Amino acid sequence: MNTFLTITAILFWWAASAQSGKTSVVIGSKTTRPNALLIVNPQQSDQGVLLPQLSTGQRMSMKPSSPSEDGLIVFDSNLKSYFYWSDGGWVMFRPDYRKPRFASIDPANFQQLKTDNNIRHENMAIFETDNTFVTASRNGVGEEIVAPVNLPHGSVMKELAVYYMDNDDDNIRVMLMRKSLSGGSEEILSWQSTGMSPAVNNVTLAYFNGKEKIDLENYTYRLIVVFDLDDGEEVTIPADATQRLYGVRIKYEE
Repeated sequence: MNTFLTITAILFWWAASAQSGKTSVVIGSKTTRPNALLIVNPQQSDQGVLLPQLSTGQRMSMKPSSPSEDGLIVFDSNLKSYFYWSDGGWVMFRPDYRKPRFASIDPANFQQLKTDNNIRHENMAIFETDNTFVTASRNGVGEEIVAPVNLPHGSVMKELAVYYMDNDDDNIRVMLMRKSLSGGSEEILSWQSTGMSPAVNNVTLAYFNGKEKIDLENYTYRLIVVFDLDDGEEVTIPADATQRLYGVRIKYEE
């Protein structure tokens, strides 16, 4: 590694110290590129540039001096990927194209979001029917439910789709939140249903308030759903449930 850097430094110094005009350092056959400092031009057009190849352990044991060595590039022979040194750590090169992926939140993933001094557990209701859904069992308690959102670190959220039924004159509210590891929470997006319909509907949201990149180093993520039942309203069978959440799907790229 040190030999490679030394040779490269010599070549760059040679090019920079040219006495007249713009001069290129050429490895291989001669060519004219007046604005290029270093040119690798294989004579037979059948060769490439081979950067230092290190095992993962060797790469991790090397600690360049940041920021003076930011941009240093090596090939990790175990992970079969290029890494560059930036801001005190190794960063994997990723292609510009990100493959869409999906994560779903099932009704069974939710639990009651309890308010102060309320430790009852029977207020959230999950009904196993042809279309399983989660709802609140009565007004005032169990109307706020929460589920963790587990996406890979560094992935980017593109869409959040909510599958629901709202056949009530009140509305369902859905909030995607992130919470710093020290405790404070921030809203990423918020949506509220409108109107009344006995059909299963869905809505797709695509604005994440500038917080679409998942940062597990500093935050945890959760989805909060708020139902709004009327005074005295109680849900004991599926037919009683006028507000329902069937599931949530998140489209993301990594």
